Amino acid sequence: MKLENYDELLDLINKKNIKSVFLVTGKKSYKTTGAEKKLSILLQNCKVTRFFDFEVNPKLEDVLTGVKLLTKEKSELIIAVGGGSVIDVAKSINVLINYDSNQYMEVIGGKLKKLQTKLPLIAIPTTSGTGSEATHFSVLYVNKKKYSVADQSILPNYVLLDSELTYSASPYLTAVSGLDALCQSIESYWAVNSTEESRDYASFAIDILLKNLENAVNSDKTAKDEVSYASYLAGKAINISKTTAPHAISYPITTHFGLPHGHAVAITLGNFFEINGNLDVEYNDPRGQLYVQKIMDELYQKFEVTNAKKCRLVWEEFVKKIGVNINKNENNLSEESTISKILDGVNTERLSNNPVKITNDDIVKIFKK
Repeated sequence: MKLENYDELLDLINKKNIKSVFLVTGKKSYKTTGAEKKLSILLQNCKVTRFFDFEVNPKLEDVLTGVKLLTKEKSELIIAVGGGSVIDVAKSINVLINYDSNQYMEVIGGKLKKLQTKLPLIAIPTTSGTGSEATHFSVLYVNKKKYSVADQSILPNYVLLDSELTYSASPYLTAVSGLDALCQSIESYWAVNSTEESRDYASFAIDILLKNLENAVNSDKTAKDEVSYASYLAGKAINISKTTAPHAISYPITTHFGLPHGHAVAITLGNFFEINGNLDVEYNDPRGQLYVQKIMDELYQKFEVTNAKKCRLVWEEFVKKIGVNINKNENNLSEESTISKILDGVNTERLSNNPVKITNDDIVKIFKK
């Protein structure tokens, strides 16, 4: 459920008679975004336990530290205020607190049919890009391997979008967060699991982001408002469809080479206009060649071009204009040892959601091209 403002949030807390809140935040962003100033007044009558002891790409150990703290404090409500990692940590804590240590990998590995959550969860994003506030999965890492804990129960119960919390983000953070949302939307549009509903969300998000992201990077507040909403729509889109090959390849790039997630995804997304637009391929999507080509043509039109090659070039120029370098050589991603690490870490589930089949040779060609 989407809350329209902080007054609605306060009404919710009062109606549920909440006296104790578990607040999951970033280390610095909680203050620098202005969230602390707004929420400290709103939560002044509650006991607040703040948890921020985790990394940007949270590990299982980080989440378990939060589980231990929440167990001790016996809070009645979780509020997550931050970027995607913050919201994902809150989601993961809310699930893992219900299970014994010998069940953790069953939960994380998707071996249990139905997961349980403990408390109502309110998500307040401070970045525009991850869409985590609108998805039923959370990311965490075990021994540097990325996992998605997925279940409908994980979806936050309430979302409050306050675009003012994104105003202080640097141009680079605004750019890579926005690129994550744009990549999500594009991938959702062509995904095997796409539906008419998910494509509607994705289409709207793409249009908003192509129109506003450059201005948002240049600190236009109205554009940042639009990008914040588009990120939410992108999250709703991938909540249905999930992501595809560019995301599948991005995870080891972030894990091993430190590039922020949105930057990592943007590096290969342009290549997939051409790969998915190629007629001489095997298809994952049971709707077949005519359907996939129709979808790709619709995406080309959004970039105001008529074919895959031109779309890739427009993509590369768009990303360059917002200050993000996606050159694979300049990002040191073309060495044999680097490509080997990327191949080892590719998420096969997301790869299978790509409309056409992708082999290891295809991925090697992307980085060698």
